[in-house]
Amino acid sequence: MPAGRRTDPRRHDMSIYLKKAKERPVEDLTRVRETVREIIDRVRREGEAGVRFYSSRFDNWSPASFKVGAAEIKAVKSRLPAAMVADIDFCQTQIRRFASEQMKRLSDFEVETRPGVFLGQKVIPVASSGAYVPGGR
Repeated sequence: MPAGRRTDPRRHDMSIYLKKAKERPVEDLTRVRETVREIIDRVRREGEAGVRFYSSRFDNWSPASFKVGAAEIKAVKSRLPAAMVADIDFCQTQIRRFASEQMKRLSDFEVETRPGVFLGQKVIPVASSGAYVPGGR
């Protein structure tokens, strides 16, 4: 169905239409896997120098330090609306609390992080997975 074309919901099951992935041709990912393996190997060998190499190569960005100092964080926070700072602080607290629980064990768990808010993980082995990396190629 072309983009933007309207359908009569009485004639179509929209949930099937919306959930069905668009078919794509099968790609040979051999070169991609080799490139990813090279990147991982180099970063393992060289640490931050390896990260710097790829940051410069892919993003044309090579700061003196990848670590953001407390003074810089404070300066940026002072220019943000108070509600945004509160939202960021809330998210940071939630992320740290959940990560802390994850690091305690590599098993299924559930924890109540706030009254009525439950987070957890279920460890399920998979044959392969993918990840979206913002700014990646």
